[in-house]
Amino acid sequence: MSTEIFIDKANPEDAEDFANIMEISAPQLFPEVFGPSFKSIFKSLFINKNNLFSFENVNKAMFKGNLAGMILAYDHKMKKREGWRTVKLIIKYMGFEFCKRFLIFMKLNQAIASLLPGDYYISNIGVYPEYRNKGIGTALLLHIEKEAIKAGIKRLVLDVELYNTKAIKLYEKLGFMKESESTININNKSFGFYQMTKEIN
Repeated sequence: MSTEIFIDKANPEDAEDFANIMEISAPQLFPEVFGPSFKSIFKSLFINKNNLFSFENVNKAMFKGNLAGMILAYDHKMKKREGWRTVKLIIKYMGFEFCKRFLIFMKLNQAIASLLPGDYYISNIGVYPEYRNKGIGTALLLHIEKEAIKAGIKRLVLDVELYNTKAIKLYEKLGFMKESESTININNKSFGFYQMTKEIN
Protein backbone atom coordinates (compact mmCIF):
# COMPACT_ATOMS: atom_id res chain seq x y z
CA MET A 1 0.00 0.00 0.00
CA SER A 2 1.24 3.47 -0.86
CA THR A 3 2.63 5.49 2.04
CA GLU A 4 0.66 8.41 0.61
CA ILE A 5 -2.59 6.68 1.63
CA PHE A 6 -3.77 7.01 5.23
CA ILE A 7 -6.91 5.25 6.52
CA ASP A 8 -8.78 6.99 9.33
CA LYS A 9 -12.17 6.86 11.01
CA ALA A 10 -14.77 9.20 9.56
CA ASN A 11 -16.35 11.94 11.65
CA PRO A 12 -19.61 13.92 11.37
CA GLU A 13 -17.87 16.72 9.47
CA ASP A 14 -17.39 14.28 6.56
CA ALA A 15 -21.15 14.10 5.85
CA GLU A 16 -20.96 15.83 2.46
CA ASP A 17 -18.22 13.49 1.28
CA PHE A 18 -20.16 10.49 2.56
CA ALA A 19 -23.22 11.49 0.52
CA ASN A 20 -21.03 11.95 -2.55
CA ILE A 21 -19.35 8.57 -2.08
CA MET A 22 -22.70 6.82 -1.61
CA GLU A 23 -23.82 8.31 -4.92
CA ILE A 24 -20.61 7.11 -6.57
CA SER A 25 -21.10 3.60 -5.16
CA ALA A 26 -24.64 3.19 -6.54
CA PRO A 27 -25.50 6.09 -8.89
CA GLN A 28 -28.58 4.46 -10.42
CA LEU A 29 -29.87 2.42 -7.49
CA PHE A 30 -30.05 4.96 -4.67
CA PRO A 31 -32.16 7.59 -6.50
CA GLU A 32 -34.66 4.85 -7.36
CA VAL A 33 -34.80 3.56 -3.78
CA PHE A 34 -34.65 6.77 -1.73
CA GLY A 35 -35.89 9.32 -4.25
CA PRO A 36 -34.25 12.53 -5.50
CA SER A 37 -33.33 13.68 -1.96
CA PHE A 38 -31.21 10.59 -1.28
CA LYS A 39 -28.01 12.55 -0.63
CA SER A 40 -29.70 14.68 2.01
CA ILE A 41 -31.04 11.51 3.67
CA PHE A 42 -27.59 9.94 3.74
CA LYS A 43 -26.07 13.08 5.27
CA SER A 44 -28.69 13.06 8.03
CA LEU A 45 -28.14 9.37 8.76
CA PHE A 46 -24.36 9.78 8.73
CA ILE A 47 -24.22 12.40 11.48
CA ASN A 48 -26.37 10.28 13.83
CA LYS A 49 -24.87 7.63 16.06
CA ASN A 50 -26.17 4.07 16.36
CA ASN A 51 -27.50 3.43 12.88
CA LEU A 52 -26.06 1.40 10.01
CA PHE A 53 -25.19 4.51 7.95
CA SER A 54 -23.55 6.33 10.87
CA PHE A 55 -20.09 7.85 10.67
CA GLU A 56 -19.21 5.30 13.37
CA ASN A 57 -19.27 2.56 10.69
CA VAL A 58 -17.28 4.49 8.07
CA ASN A 59 -13.55 4.65 7.33
CA LYS A 60 -12.05 7.24 5.01
CA ALA A 61 -8.94 7.13 2.85
CA MET A 62 -6.78 10.24 2.86
CA PHE A 63 -4.42 10.72 -0.09
CA LYS A 64 -1.83 13.47 0.26
CA GLY A 65 -4.05 15.06 2.89
CA ASN A 66 -7.25 14.96 0.81
CA LEU A 67 -10.26 12.73 1.37
CA ALA A 68 -10.14 10.31 -1.56
CA GLY A 69 -12.62 7.56 -0.72
CA MET A 70 -14.76 5.89 1.94
CA ILE A 71 -15.98 2.47 2.98
CA LEU A 72 -19.10 1.62 5.03
CA ALA A 73 -18.98 -1.73 6.83
CA TYR A 74 -20.42 -3.45 9.91
CA ASP A 75 -20.81 -6.92 11.39
CA HIS A 76 -23.92 -9.09 11.65
CA LYS A 77 -24.44 -8.19 15.31
CA MET A 78 -24.53 -4.49 14.50
CA LYS A 79 -26.99 -5.08 11.67
CA LYS A 80 -29.31 -6.87 14.05
CA ARG A 81 -28.86 -4.32 16.83
CA GLU A 82 -29.11 -1.14 14.77
CA GLY A 83 -31.31 -2.25 11.88
CA TRP A 84 -34.61 -1.13 13.38
CA ARG A 85 -33.23 2.22 14.55
CA THR A 86 -31.92 2.77 11.02
CA VAL A 87 -35.39 2.14 9.59
CA LYS A 88 -36.96 4.57 12.09
CA LEU A 89 -34.48 7.28 11.14
CA ILE A 90 -35.11 6.70 7.43
CA ILE A 91 -38.85 7.06 8.06
CA LYS A 92 -38.17 10.26 10.02
CA TYR A 93 -36.15 11.82 7.19
CA MET A 94 -38.31 10.56 4.32
CA GLY A 95 -41.73 11.06 5.89
CA PHE A 96 -44.67 9.98 3.72
CA GLU A 97 -42.28 9.28 0.84
CA PHE A 98 -41.13 6.18 2.76
CA CYS A 99 -44.65 4.77 2.71
CA LYS A 100 -44.77 5.16 -1.07
CA ARG A 101 -41.44 3.36 -1.38
CA PHE A 102 -41.96 0.69 1.28
CA LEU A 103 -42.20 -2.17 -1.22
CA ILE A 104 -39.00 -1.02 -2.90
CA PHE A 105 -37.17 -1.20 0.44
CA MET A 106 -38.59 -4.68 1.03
CA LYS A 107 -37.39 -5.86 -2.39
CA LEU A 108 -33.91 -4.48 -1.81
CA ASN A 109 -33.70 -6.00 1.67
CA GLN A 110 -34.53 -9.42 0.24
CA ALA A 111 -31.97 -9.10 -2.56
CA ILE A 112 -28.88 -7.90 -0.65
CA ALA A 113 -27.17 -7.83 2.76
CA SER A 114 -27.96 -11.44 3.65
CA LEU A 115 -25.64 -12.17 6.58
CA LEU A 116 -24.84 -15.21 8.70
CA PRO A 117 -23.49 -15.17 12.27
CA GLY A 118 -19.81 -14.28 12.07
CA ASP A 119 -20.16 -12.23 8.87
CA TYR A 120 -18.83 -8.72 8.30
CA TYR A 121 -20.70 -6.76 5.64
CA ILE A 122 -19.06 -4.27 3.29
CA SER A 123 -22.10 -2.16 2.46
CA ASN A 124 -20.59 0.54 0.22
CA ILE A 125 -17.21 1.62 -1.03
CA GLY A 126 -16.37 4.48 -3.35
CA VAL A 127 -13.41 6.52 -4.53
CA TYR A 128 -13.54 9.98 -6.08
CA PRO A 129 -12.72 9.80 -9.85
CA GLU A 130 -9.60 11.93 -9.56
CA TYR A 131 -8.08 9.46 -7.05
CA ARG A 132 -8.79 6.21 -8.87
CA ASN A 133 -6.04 3.79 -9.96
CA LYS A 134 -3.91 4.78 -6.97
CA GLY A 135 -4.72 1.80 -4.72
CA ILE A 136 -7.35 3.64 -2.64
CA GLY A 137 -10.05 0.98 -2.96
CA THR A 138 -7.58 -1.80 -2.21
CA ALA A 139 -6.31 0.05 0.86
CA LEU A 140 -9.84 0.52 2.21
CA LEU A 141 -10.76 -3.14 1.68
CA LEU A 142 -7.55 -4.44 3.25
CA HIS A 143 -8.07 -2.14 6.25
CA ILE A 144 -11.57 -3.56 6.80
CA GLU A 145 -10.20 -7.10 6.48
CA LYS A 146 -7.59 -6.41 9.17
CA GLU A 147 -10.22 -4.91 11.46
CA ALA A 148 -12.50 -7.90 10.88
CA ILE A 149 -9.72 -10.38 11.66
CA LYS A 150 -8.99 -8.55 14.93
CA ALA A 151 -12.67 -8.88 15.82
CA GLY A 152 -12.67 -12.62 15.16
CA ILE A 153 -14.84 -12.34 12.06
CA LYS A 154 -15.05 -15.45 9.88
CA ARG A 155 -16.23 -14.06 6.57
CA LEU A 156 -16.43 -10.82 4.60
CA VAL A 157 -19.58 -10.30 2.52
CA LEU A 158 -20.48 -7.68 -0.08
CA ASP A 159 -23.02 -7.11 -2.83
CA VAL A 160 -22.00 -5.62 -6.16
CA GLU A 161 -24.11 -4.69 -9.17
CA LEU A 162 -23.59 -6.99 -12.13
CA TYR A 163 -22.51 -4.19 -14.48
CA ASN A 164 -19.71 -3.04 -12.16
CA THR A 165 -17.07 -5.22 -13.78
CA LYS A 166 -14.12 -3.12 -12.58
CA ALA A 167 -15.16 -3.50 -8.95
CA ILE A 168 -15.82 -7.22 -9.42
CA LYS A 169 -12.32 -7.65 -10.85
CA LEU A 170 -10.82 -5.89 -7.82
CA TYR A 171 -12.82 -8.01 -5.37
CA GLU A 172 -11.77 -11.21 -7.11
CA LYS A 173 -8.13 -10.07 -7.06
CA LEU A 174 -8.42 -9.66 -3.29
CA GLY A 175 -9.86 -13.14 -2.84
CA PHE A 176 -13.62 -12.62 -2.96
CA MET A 177 -15.72 -15.23 -4.77
CA LYS A 178 -19.17 -14.95 -6.34
CA GLU A 179 -21.59 -16.91 -4.19
CA SER A 180 -25.06 -16.00 -5.46
CA GLU A 181 -26.91 -13.74 -7.89
CA SER A 182 -30.16 -11.83 -7.46
CA THR A 183 -32.26 -9.43 -9.51
CA ILE A 184 -34.95 -6.94 -8.52
CA ASN A 185 -37.16 -4.61 -10.56
CA ILE A 186 -37.70 -1.05 -9.37
CA ASN A 187 -39.85 1.36 -11.35
CA ASN A 188 -39.51 -0.80 -14.47
CA LYS A 189 -35.73 -0.87 -14.12
CA SER A 190 -33.82 -4.08 -13.47
CA PHE A 191 -30.98 -4.22 -10.93
CA GLY A 192 -28.84 -7.33 -10.64
CA PHE A 193 -26.35 -8.16 -7.90
CA TYR A 194 -23.65 -10.69 -7.13
CA GLN A 195 -23.13 -11.50 -3.49
CA MET A 196 -19.40 -12.08 -3.05
CA THR A 197 -17.69 -13.55 0.01
CA LYS A 198 -14.20 -14.09 1.38
CA GLU A 199 -13.28 -16.51 4.16
CA ILE A 200 -10.79 -14.81 6.48
CA ASN A 201 -10.56 -17.04 9.54
